[in-house]
Amino acid sequence: MMMCWAAARMPMEFSAHDPDPRAPAYRCAKKAEDLLRAVDEADYVTYEFENIDEAVADYARRQRKLRPHIDYLKLKKNRIAERETLQSLGVPVPRWTVARNPAEALAATEKFGRAVAKWPAGGYDGKGQYLLPWETPEGGPLLVEEHVDLRREFSMVAVRGEDGDVYFYPPAENYYVDGIWSGTTRRLRRPPRRIDTSRRSSGGVNTWGSSPSSSLRIGRAASSSMRLCRVSTTQATGRWRPTPPSLKTT
Repeated sequence: MMMCWAAARMPMEFSAHDPDPRAPAYRCAKKAEDLLRAVDEADYVTYEFENIDEAVADYARRQRKLRPHIDYLKLKKNRIAERETLQSLGVPVPRWTVARNPAEALAATEKFGRAVAKWPAGGYDGKGQYLLPWETPEGGPLLVEEHVDLRREFSMVAVRGEDGDVYFYPPAENYYVDGIWSGTTRRLRRPPRRIDTSRRSSGGVNTWGSSPSSSLRIGRAASSSMRLCRVSTTQATGRWRPTPPSLKTT
């Protein structure tokens, strides 16, 4: 829905797919009844959440319409692979390990003290997460990382065009009530020191900056308009430009 609002003054048409008939995206986007046909009619397809139908995303990839590339969707679907990638880029992360079962996850608290066990895939908004040692996790393998007491949380959206141009939107501070997000503001106090991990993470990976949520958008452009369709629930875009050989689109 946020993408629809941002593009309201542009000659663009949006279609969206979300299994929830009350999804906010339907307030400003046409409902895509036939996903494959919607992809066929679209100019570009994007996603806002990792827990979507990968087959539809791959169909869009084969038509060279998917942004970001499907490799990033697959990466977001696995928290363990995600941590490994962040570490390889030099982005600071809490100490973590992989537990094969709940018993190993609980044993990790001997090293970390308080810790959080997470399902590698399928969890979102606190789902599939367990605070150790007070809660007993389910399933396996599990990502186990030390608990971090956060005083302030900042978000920064970074986007990169297909020509390699990178743009960073102003940082914003997020606020929570009882662990649930309640709002975001850009009127924030200056952090105690410069934070450049966003630049490292976006520069080290061929990605179009975007943030996960839960939809697939599909869009199409006529001579004076564009249709964008989103599959599953929320993401950001940059400028659409010709693709240089160095960036993946297939």
